[in-house]
Amino acid sequence: MTATHGDKRVATECFAVRPLLVYTFPDWATVYKQRHSIMTSYRSTHSPSEQRRLERPLPCILPVLKNTDLDMQCRGGIACASTGNDLFDAVQTTPERMLLLLMTMAPHSKNPLHLLAVAQSVFRSRTRELFPSNAIPDPTEALKQMAASLSLALDTASASDYYATAILGSYDTATAQLHYISAGAPHILIKRGLAVDEIHSDGTPLGKSTSPSERNLDQVHLRTIDPGTAFVFVTPGVLEARSHHAEFGIKKLSTVVAEHAADTAHDVCHAVISAAIQFEQQPGRYGPPLTIPGFRQEAKPHDMTAVALLRLG
Repeated sequence: MTATHGDKRVATECFAVRPLLVYTFPDWATVYKQRHSIMTSYRSTHSPSEQRRLERPLPCILPVLKNTDLDMQCRGGIACASTGNDLFDAVQTTPERMLLLLMTMAPHSKNPLHLLAVAQSVFRSRTRELFPSNAIPDPTEALKQMAASLSLALDTASASDYYATAILGSYDTATAQLHYISAGAPHILIKRGLAVDEIHSDGTPLGKSTSPSERNLDQVHLRTIDPGTAFVFVTPGVLEARSHHAEFGIKKLSTVVAEHAADTAHDVCHAVISAAIQFEQQPGRYGPPLTIPGFRQEAKPHDMTAVALLRLG
């Protein structure tokens, strides 16, 4: 990694950034080996010039699995994850398994696109290592290692404090099981027919202000997806969409998901994003907001991303 000093870029070792970080773990020797392995792998696959070019995430190609429908939509279209604070990526490792990552950087995070690009690079490289196509790994242990790698890479790449929420998951169509880790993600909705259940996050968001032992990245949840059931993941921007003094919120989101037929994952995502945007654009007491040149405008709209994973019946 590099640090800027004046007009020159000075190479620095990651261990010099936070030398006492390893002492927050009970088994510091194991953590040291993991840090060394991760950074060695990162440097061996990325030259210094390539590391500096990690300015924004790459587009995501949605996997195609049997009896599974996956889709993602956001405010600006399928490629918006590479231009805002949201990132969605999916990697298919076998005909039956895929890995999912949905991450959001808080607006105050410095250089969020670079951090998301680093997270995507680590996610893809560690997926190939932990979920090889010629083996059947334990998804629970593999996801724990993946989450630790992402957390360490973000801590190392960030020059200042950052704040990120994330959902990291592994779905196997052969068993219809979804293993996932939630790091501060607001809500996950499960739609079964007309019923919608909410799953609250029990994990702590990623960030340098929280110690690794407080992030609860070792809590892997398991859900079996029944035929016709849809899992809906949203980034905080959907819930935080504002219309004057009100927020879109989880209740309106649940209502939209419940009232919309889950025929395809695309329909579910489109309904969620459209409803949140329409909520933002509602006219106020004195009509719609006006844009007057020379006056301070409203803050930049929140990035919105919705992901739907539907098991076909």
